Amino acid sequence: MALISMAGSQEVLEPGDTWNYTVQYTVKDIDICSDIVNNASVRAVGPCSSIAEDNDTQVVRTSYHASVDFEKVSDKSGEKVDLGDIITYNYFVRNTGNVNLSIVSIVDDMLGLIDVREPLGDSNSDGWLNLSEVWTYTASYEVQENDLCSRIKNRAVLNAVDPCKSPVYSDPAYAEVETVCNELICTCCDSGTNWDGIDIGNQKAISLHNSEAKNRVNIITDQMGGHDCRAKNGAKIITVKRGME
Repeated sequence: MALISMAGSQEVLEPGDTWNYTVQYTVKDIDICSDIVNNASVRAVGPCSSIAEDNDTQVVRTSYHASVDFEKVSDKSGEKVDLGDIITYNYFVRNTGNVNLSIVSIVDDMLGLIDVREPLGDSNSDGWLNLSEVWTYTASYEVQENDLCSRIKNRAVLNAVDPCKSPVYSDPAYAEVETVCNELICTCCDSGTNWDGIDIGNQKAISLHNSEAKNRVNIITDQMGGHDCRAKNGAKIITVKRGME
């Protein structure tokens, strides 16, 4: 219990008099997790050395707002990536509440757990995402063959805790990257031919994923780089040409 200075112009509290004392207290992080309960007591000595005592309790309710903004950016935005290219993702974390936050994890549905141990932006190295700070994390991904001919789109979420150990979740952050595509262009097949599942990947023009083709088509490469489209039921042979972006 802190002692309050009682120095004043009066030395004796006369009957009917009221003396007022004022002190200030700065709320700390550890105070916000519950109401601030303040107990005070007074002890006085009467003219015959009698003791008079009293006490009072005041409760101050606390509140705070913990929130975080989470963004994800690719260095290949606006480009088309090919097999073996490296995509670098930057994750930006901003404290949008009024209390410090501790970052627990970033989980990317394509890259898994992102290392959050050494962020860029922790200016005072206290391990807390302060109100004035923006932290940055980085991760990379190498483009695979099965990524081609579609957009690489991945999703990340951030988990943090406030000083009261309550969880703080971000909205998901997304990034999209275009890929190159080397497609088969059929010049004489019916317009309804379904080429789903046919994947020649990276201009290889070999029979990849034929078993997945819904139209049951074989792709056969000849010496000239052309292809024959043979129906597995042996009904007909259709000549096709390969187109390239």
